[in-house]
This record gives sequence, structure tokens and C-alpha cells, in this order.
Amino acid sequence: MTRDWHIGDPIDYSNDGWMDAQNWVPDREYYIEDDESDLKHKEAIALSDEAWQLYEERKYEEALTLINKALSYYDKFFNHWNRKAIILQELKRYEESKESFDRAIALYRNTRVVENKAIMLRIWANELYFNSKDLPKAEMLMNEAISEV
Repeated sequence: MTRDWHIGDPIDYSNDGWMDAQNWVPDREYYIEDDESDLKHKEAIALSDEAWQLYEERKYEEALTLINKALSYYDKFFNHWNRKAIILQELKRYEESKESFDRAIALYRNTRVVENKAIMLRIWANELYFNSKDLPKAEMLMNEAISEV
């Protein structure tokens, strides 16, 4: 059975080139695979929002626990990884923060996430330079931050 594509219909480049329009959620920037997946994602969004609230209250360890729980429910949404990276940045766990930013960017190359990563790399480079005087690594991180943007 073939279906005609019309202007405004979403496009799926993965399998047969067709994606059911009723399963497309444009404001979330992903395709709902099935009801169970959607339910897990909704739970993950609620946990992620709660984690972000804790982050804003500067309760970083608690926020990290919740964002990790959100990711255990659904790890295919870039903003969960972006939030985890920002929380890790506040905890000065820069290597893990960089890995989380990279995961977010791999899922969806969003300008805000790229800018957040560049800011984190600059902060990390400054700390390396001013605290440990590790100039070569600081320079490498600054160059990476510049190349990201």
C-alpha cells in the first residue's frame, strides 16, 4: 500500500521514506515510536524538569540524581543530555560534562547546546590555566571551544 506525500507532511529518511503524520510531534523534535516509548519519554520529561528546578535551586547533586533517572527512562532526547552536562559543569566534572554535551549534539545539533558546550570548555580552560597552570591543555580546550561555534 502506498501513500501520497503532501507538502507539510513529515519525512522519514530511515526506512521506507514515510512517517505517519499523526505520530509526528514537531515541538519535541522527535518521532514517537510507540505508546510505551512515548510514556517513558513523558516520565523522563517530568523528571528532567524536576531536575532542572533543583539545578536552579543550586541543589546540584540531587539534580544529577534525577537527570540520570530521566535518562534511564529515555535517553534519546538531546535536552536531557544538555541539562546533565550543565549540572555536571556546576559540579566541576568537566570531562563528564563534555561527554554529555557530545551526546546531546549527536542526537540533535542545536545551537544552544553547542554554545553551552563552548562556554563549558572556556570555563574549564580558564580553571586549568589559572589553577593548575596547565597551559597546553587549556589552549587545546579553548581551540575546541572556538571550533564548536
